[in-house]
Amino acid sequence: MGITTDKIMEVLAREISCKIVRRSAGGIYTLQSKPSKWCGVEMPGPTFKMFFDEKTNILTSSCMQEVMSEKFNRIAQDMMSEYYAV
Repeated sequence: MGITTDKIMEVLAREISCKIVRRSAGGIYTLQSKPSKWCGVEMPGPTFKMFFDEKTNILTSSCMQEVMSEKFNRIAQDMMSEYYAV
């Protein structure tokens, strides 16, 4: 079992109201914001990519770099705390 980057990224995506639409073996995640209604028409949300380098623990993305890294690290810490508390 354990905590994986995929699990952390899934929680991160949920927290920022996105879903992971694609992930590659190289650590590249494609996220899409949830659809929103504009003038009564449902519009798909924007799509952006995030890359997590497991060697350096750096999360890079096409947008919101600092916010995502902080959230990723907080989620990882919370999950580790819960995992080892049990």
